[in-house]
Order: sequence, then structure tokens, then C-alpha cells
Amino acid sequence: MYGEIVMPQLGLTMTEGKVLQWYKKVGDAFTVGEPLYEVETDKVNMDVEATESGQLTEIVEPLDQVLPIKTVIARFARAGETATPTPNSRQAISPRARKLAETNHVDFSRLQGTGPGGRIIERDILAAIPAGTATAKPAPSVAAQPASRLRTITAERMTQSFQSAPHFYLTREVDASELLSLKRTLAPAMKKRGLVEVSVTDFLLKAMALAIAEHPAVNAFWSNGEIRKNTGVSLGVAVAVDDGLLVPVVRDAHAASLSMIAGQRAALVEKARAGKLAPSDLGGASATLSNLGMYGVDQFQAILNPPESLIVAAGRIRDRIVAFNGAPAVRPTMYVTLSADHRVLDGATAAKFLAAFAETLETPGLLLLPEAT
Repeated sequence: MYGEIVMPQLGLTMTEGKVLQWYKKVGDAFTVGEPLYEVETDKVNMDVEATESGQLTEIVEPLDQVLPIKTVIARFARAGETATPTPNSRQAISPRARKLAETNHVDFSRLQGTGPGGRIIERDILAAIPAGTATAKPAPSVAAQPASRLRTITAERMTQSFQSAPHFYLTREVDASELLSLKRTLAPAMKKRGLVEVSVTDFLLKAMALAIAEHPAVNAFWSNGEIRKNTGVSLGVAVAVDDGLLVPVVRDAHAASLSMIAGQRAALVEKARAGKLAPSDLGGASATLSNLGMYGVDQFQAILNPPESLIVAAGRIRDRIVAFNGAPAVRPTMYVTLSADHRVLDGATAAKFLAAFAETLETPGLLLLPEAT
């Protein structure tokens, strides 16, 4: 009896996905644990491994097609069974080939594809069009670039957040003198011990975690007309990737040392940029940090990452003229801007959190105390 391969659910929030490529073609054998295909979800791309051994007999759904979870995408003969490739019930065809077929009125259901897994590709359609009669798709007056799945999902989530959550913003200037001094002091010791060097982002994350733990009223989110509390403090870190933005999560940041946070953050950023994040690396954060200081940005306001009610936007540290001990002085400072959901928080509660966050950054030695872990 043939087995079925379905669109998997790779995370609790995943409802649909897209097969980007097959690593096997119809007729190929595979074993348990061997990568079969790559799936794109709303958050990550992942290789999916075979859960049984067998031989691929049919690829049911085309590539690059958004499909609900549990949709049958392929069939296979189990090990020991006679494998007879079956004709595709839905012919696999690339998007470019489909558009060309529609433009030239080609019935591709009877064509034999020459692409991977028997997929019909552009050259198959061109071969089916009588010589000299092919009609190219008219060039658009404005160049259009298809959005990636990640970009599309990001656009939808940010639009939903900005339209549904009433944002308000609080900004504070932070004196970063002691923070930079401590960072310089720690660097050689961390290197000597083979540890990840603590970055400004790591100081920000730890200070956020402690401020949230100190003010638990901010550790909540809006859900279906109710305010729900988070358990523990995990923090998202906004990471720019080639086709959008990912927000992996540093787990239990309130209970982690500064060095542990640095190690988690570095590993997550590396995985994000390599496209290797797992569903367990995403979601479930109390709040998010977006640091654009490395891009020369002084100050900005960030959009909440739903369902979170807090996001902190950090700008670059630079020398500025400020009042210090009653006189003008040049000091390294940075602007941090809090975006908050007014359904969950009022101004005074958010301001208390921001004050605790800023004061910890200005006395960063507190982050090294045992009670800070």
C-alpha cells in the first residue's frame, strides 16, 4: 500500500507552507532520516527528512505553491513493496511555464515535463507551441519583483500590528560611558576564555530582561479582549536577512548570565543569516529589541512584533554634548525608544520600565552581580 507525504506542521503556529525543492525525483529510493524536500514557512526554511524508507512514486503538488498543512504533496512505495510510478493527478508546472501556457493557450495537462520530478518548465511549453506563433507576455510598464514568502508574511504582520495595536512611544537618552568602559574591560577576558565577546546588544538584552522582571506588569500581551501574562522573560532580537526580517528568541534571559546571553544571541544571529533557524528558535517572547546602531541610526520608532506589547529601538552610541555635573561635557550617549501597546500598558507603567532599563545601562556593573542571573 502506498504511503503519503503531507505538508508538515513545523511549528505550533504554522498553518501553511510551500515546497521549494525536492532532493529526490520520482523513482528514487530514500531511507529514514534522509532529507527529502525543503519547505518554506512563514518564519523559516527547513529540510524535511523521511520518516520511513521507500521509493518516491508520485509528486502530487507543484513547487512554489502555498498549501495548507496535511495536504498530500507526494506518494511513495514503502520498502519491500513494488513501486510503480503513478501519473500525476495534478500536473506539476513552474509559475513561469504556467503563465506562458496560458498566454499561448497550451493544454499542459498532456505534456511530459522535463524538470525535476517530471515538473513542466518553460522549455516544455515553448516546445509545444507551433514555430513562429509564440506570444511573449507583455512587458509591464513598471518592473515588478515578486515578494518572498518571508517578506509577504512580515508585511502582513506589521500591517496588522500597526492597525490593531494603539502604539505610543517613550524615548530616553542614556549615558553609555560606563557601558563602553565595561565592554572594553570584559573583551580580553572573554577572548582568553574562548567565550563570545559581549556586544552592546547583549547589554541591552540583559538590561531589558531585568527591567521586565522588576516591573512584571509589562510582561503581558493582548489576546481576544484579555490581558495575558507571560511566564518567564524571553526576548526577541530583530535580525536583518537578505529577504526580510527574522526575530529569533533568547530564552529565559532573566535567568541567564551576560555571557550566556551573548552566546545565545550570537548563535541565533548566525543561524538566522544562514537560513537555519528552527521553529523552536522563534516565537514566545515577552518583548523584542531592535538595534540599528551599527547602521549609523541615531533614533527610530519600531512597530510592535505581535502579540508582544513592548519593543525597544536602540540607536548608535556617539559623542554628544550633554550636561554633566552641572556643566556642558562631551559624553557617549544613545537614544532608546520604547514602543508600547496602549491596550496593555499606560504611560506611567511603561515609563517606570524604561527608567529601570536606562538606569541599569548607566550602571552596567549591576548586570554582573549574581542576583542579576
